[in-house]
Amino acid sequence: MSRRRFTVTFYDASRYTRAAGHGIVLGMARILRPGEPDRTNICVETRQGNPIDNQQEWGDLPAWYQKQARDLKIEFPPPGADHGPVASSVYNCHGLTFASRRTSIFDPNDIARIIDEDDYGKVDPSNVRPGDIAVYYSGGDAEHSGIVIEISEDGHKRILSKWGVGKEVSHWVHQCPYDSSAVKYFRVKR
Repeated sequence: MSRRRFTVTFYDASRYTRAAGHGIVLGMARILRPGEPDRTNICVETRQGNPIDNQQEWGDLPAWYQKQARDLKIEFPPPGADHGPVASSVYNCHGLTFASRRTSIFDPNDIARIIDEDDYGKVDPSNVRPGDIAVYYSGGDAEHSGIVIEISEDGHKRILSKWGVGKEVSHWVHQCPYDSSAVKYFRVKR
């Protein structure tokens, strides 16, 4: 007789009622089906207490994604883009920027909600300083985000971000696979 393996993830359903990924939600536990990648979510809320949908992927990065990461390193080489040593599928760029590297946030509406409800204010590009947030927009939606870590003497901004679920990358704002023509900068007002 073979045994089935189930992974159970507990979360506080009274504060976070939406389940990300696949699985069955029963009360306060999420049960993963056998063979399914381990996916979990955590309680992420705005300052106003509204939930932010998120997902943590605990499996290994697929081979196609590892190849894509290698190709991006060739297309955007150092010193313009410094690729970190370890890839993680647990968080994406928005998880790095807005959730302390703990999870992935995919919905552009959630990014807009965070910016609004966490009291971020738009910053003129000439007034950006390290610690501010850079958000790359495409079609009006937040496609990519990162944290400003350096401003060069000529005003170029260096960003720490994450390209998909691959490695963290330190890069100049325009030296990445995302359209930098519609980047907006934000700073928490209080």
